Amino acid sequence: MHTGGALRALLERLVVLGDPAADVCGALFRAVTAATDLASAAGAGAVLADTGEVLHVIASSSERTSDVEEAELGIVQGPCLEAYRSGGLVDVPDFASRADDWPDVFRIAQERGFGGVYAVPLNLRGRTIGTICAFSPQGAAFTDTDASLLHVIADTAVAAVAQRIVLQGRTLDELIELALEQRDRIEQAKGALSYRRSVPIDHAFRIRHAGAQRAGLSLARTAHQVITEGHTL
Repeated sequence: MHTGGALRALLERLVVLGDPAADVCGALFRAVTAATDLASAAGAGAVLADTGEVLHVIASSSERTSDVEEAELGIVQGPCLEAYRSGGLVDVPDFASRADDWPDVFRIAQERGFGGVYAVPLNLRGRTIGTICAFSPQGAAFTDTDASLLHVIADTAVAAVAQRIVLQGRTLDELIELALEQRDRIEQAKGALSYRRSVPIDHAFRIRHAGAQRAGLSLARTAHQVITEGHTL
């Protein structure tokens, strides 16, 4: 059961997730950040499917999380794909139990310090549009409270996407396509920051997010400043 402070923190995050001014990338980044701050996730990521049902990483809480998710999509195996294809929950407290099914994902997850995964599908209007995957630290499984929190966060992320369909007057496919374009610019900004500041890519990841938070700007707007205006944050 939540303490009063934990419940207040959850409600505050849900309000922020539903901010109509945020774009889809921003909403999903807030969702994966909430998963690491409020549940006991060591990392979390969100993927969305394009019109060809190809999954793309849209938001990650860290570079090591992005590494695992990108690897999943590249080798076409793992919990994110399984949750998306089935439209159902994939709960794996210990990656080792699925090592035979996902040998490469298991290896990469182990190398990045993750012990298990809880993948929740993002279902909107009878269609699975993606997943949120939360990764547990090695030697620690998610509790029932963590699982409940992750479902609430995923449901709120779906509601945020639905809200933007109404507010922006776009179809779901148009909104996802826009999110993919924004994601590409955000990733380009990370590479630019790494080069300009001569720092590793994981350090550039943190600089990018800290700069956006400090300025009160969306990741997409911050990426625009880095790419077109030469900002180094």
